[in-house]
Amino acid sequence: MKKYLLDSHVLLWSVFEVGKIPKQVQDIIKSPENVVFVSSVSLWEISLKYRLGKLDFFNFDPVNLPQICSQMQYELLPLESVAASSDHMLKSNVHKDPFDRMLIRQAIQQGLTLLSADALVEQYTVEGLQVFWE
Repeated sequence: MKKYLLDSHVLLWSVFEVGKIPKQVQDIIKSPENVVFVSSVSLWEISLKYRLGKLDFFNFDPVNLPQICSQMQYELLPLESVAASSDHMLKSNVHKDPFDRMLIRQAIQQGLTLLSADALVEQYTVEGLQVFWE
């Protein structure tokens, strides 16, 4: 059984724009042999961007995301204090987005493969991040 963490944009795509996700990644997400996690950090990021009007093109209320995740068989991953207090341990500073940096820390700490189309996250493989997107 492999364990994966969805980047925030991949969560939104899996719900609203699945065609943006490569078939191989879709197969990973759909496979009952895999455990797919969504971080509470992603829920916070999506809620914040929704409030700022950056997600108006999605007709939904972010408060429904936990239920949507449950329906899609995604496991919710809480932000633990160890991950929250260890951002400084990421040596690379190439990624400035604090949400993405926290997802990277969670993936490394939990031994999860991050599913992300963000090319910047590749910079963190030297720090132990496993990332997949094809």
